[in-house]
Amino acid sequence: MQNGIANRLASSLGLPLQGLPPQVNTMVDLATSGLVIVTGPTGSGKSTTIAAILSKFNETRDSNVVTLEDPVEFQYVPKRCFFTQREIGVDVDSFEIGVIDAMRFALDILVIGEIRTPETMRAALRAAESGHLVLASTHAPNCVAALRKMLAYLDNESDAVALSNCLVGVISQALLPDLKSSKIAEIKSKSKANQKHLAFELLFSNNNDVQAAIANGSGPALKTLEDKLGEGKLEHSMPFIQSLNKLIKDGHVDPRRAAAIVQSAADRHMLLHMASPAPGPAALVPPPAPGWKERTFAGVNRRA
Repeated sequence: MQNGIANRLASSLGLPLQGLPPQVNTMVDLATSGLVIVTGPTGSGKSTTIAAILSKFNETRDSNVVTLEDPVEFQYVPKRCFFTQREIGVDVDSFEIGVIDAMRFALDILVIGEIRTPETMRAALRAAESGHLVLASTHAPNCVAALRKMLAYLDNESDAVALSNCLVGVISQALLPDLKSSKIAEIKSKSKANQKHLAFELLFSNNNDVQAAIANGSGPALKTLEDKLGEGKLEHSMPFIQSLNKLIKDGHVDPRRAAAIVQSAADRHMLLHMASPAPGPAALVPPPAPGWKERTFAGVNRRA
């Protein structure tokens, strides 16, 4: 059993330091059971976000925490929480077996480093249904894509309904390089070369539209949910374009980099339009789609 041998000390982490919005505090503060999913590509900081949430819990609630990690990345110094850290391949053979073993503990919070298989997804769902708070990560480019992946793992109507009832929310994130990173050779700043900025998308499940779409589980239902999230029509939730727009307006990231992570063609066109023209031939900005018109969302000019 791991006793906190890790690469980094988690005690210095805090949600504001990770660039996460206050809504994440809202998502996790009142949650004592259910499933919180953190998603994004490899290297997007998912483990750091989960560690920041656990660090916050360590300051604010009395809980028994079991983590399943591959490998263990952070060390937790107990304050109000007691931590049992188990490493896949060292203390337990797989995430699925680790979840089953963890249920024998008198635990309050279970962390699953990554949901990779249908078996682990079902085990995570059973743990969340039984009254535990489960924090887990998976690889998906956005919140609704993560839902699609989880529903594909579950692949039956009763589990889809169970997921709709116990999901707390989804945090999707991506790390984008600093706008000035291309000038590193000129300014000779290694720290600037490594600087990245966090873009995020949030989906809260305390909404009838979200719960109904998950329980339905069909492609059209999830596409409608994706459109509503992108248009800012889901209470408390935030689309990627909102955080990307702020990063661009604050001069932190290149709009072309931002355009690579959005799913909506309208959002992608808007971000490319914001980019400065490339040197040489005219910038490759796609023409507006037929029937294009402009609308305003949260201070952002968007194309419908």
